[in-house]
Amino acid sequence: MRRLPGPHPAKRRNPVVSRVFGPSEDGSPGPRRYDRAESRGDRTCAKWSEVGLGVAKPMRSDRWTGADLDHLPENGLHYEVLNGQLVVSAPPTTRHQVVLHGMAHALNAALPDDDYEIGYGLGVLIGQDEPIPDLIVTASPIDPDLSRVPAEQVVLAIEVVSESSRMADRSIKPLLYAEAGIPHYWRCEIQPVHPQLPGELPPVVFTYVLGTDGSYQLTHRVSAGDTVTLRIPFEFCVDPAALLSV
Repeated sequence: MRRLPGPHPAKRRNPVVSRVFGPSEDGSPGPRRYDRAESRGDRTCAKWSEVGLGVAKPMRSDRWTGADLDHLPENGLHYEVLNGQLVVSAPPTTRHQVVLHGMAHALNAALPDDDYEIGYGLGVLIGQDEPIPDLIVTASPIDPDLSRVPAEQVVLAIEVVSESSRMADRSIKPLLYAEAGIPHYWRCEIQPVHPQLPGELPPVVFTYVLGTDGSYQLTHRVSAGDTVTLRIPFEFCVDPAALLSV
């Protein structure tokens, strides 16, 4: 059974968002402060006064885990755990969502059989971490009553990069996906990429395959106006311009 993007019945966090707010482009963490804190279960949760700036340190000495996400408030924010840190983010832009839905519909039409499924807004369990890709493709059915899947079930993770998620989507999350052995990673850039190639227009899709050294190797860089047909993990025509027309 294939699955198009949409709210998951067991969601305990905002299913629309898959973005991470991290340090600024110059590496500085940016200003942030807590208005107050409230207790949820055995974990104290931060109340952010400035949404969009967002690595929250645990308020006790240990690390955050994916299980902690179940105890966070349903307040419209989006939470995931990267390298033991709680990462908080706000809703994405319309352009982000248009590209995301365009990619999901294109994948849904291309999946070769009913063994593959598309997951939207689902956590991926990687040790104690729980990143949430914008899209995943699995080679086995996704349990409709769960809001997370084991990394071993995922054959493709996809991120649509927003201005505030660049560091996470380009660096932090791909490292986690590679360490977990996820065979394929695609990154969709919705703004011009620097350095920009001559004639290159967004969106630009970067496709990676996991190499024998355990790191992702770039296989294609496809911009709007160009197309490339991939053969793995299944046959799929990458047409970035079409992602904006769904």
